[in-house]
Amino acid sequence: MWCPSCGVRLKQADIRGWGCPKCKYTGNPCDPINDVAVEINWLELRILTHWAERWALHCDADEAISQTPDMSSLLVAITRRLQQQYPDKTPLLLFSEINQLRDTGLNIELLGQDTTQKPVLELGPGAVGFTKPKDVSNV
Repeated sequence: MWCPSCGVRLKQADIRGWGCPKCKYTGNPCDPINDVAVEINWLELRILTHWAERWALHCDADEAISQTPDMSSLLVAITRRLQQQYPDKTPLLLFSEINQLRDTGLNIELLGQDTTQKPVLELGPGAVGFTKPKDVSNV
């Protein structure tokens, strides 16, 4: 299995119960059998991540609905692995895009939103480089 938070891939011998031994994430681990490649337009992916970003911020603000601690950090970790596959494309997360614009000298503020990127522990590739060919035998 591997950790969706830090991306580290683990061998069975490394796993004692569940809780990532590297970053201590306790949410659901990823099963490598489900590592897949998905064809999508970058704009479609940005739309999905923008909605996920808004929902993650909402969940972080309302602990009653948050199933995973710090949803926005988990989203940043996942989208960072996606973004690294296409580093020259427009950032997937809105706050990353705003920070990129700020780096050019523009003074941009998102009403009441903290656009400071939270630190993310990066230890492994997650599914990147481990996907299996699409099974077209049952299509």
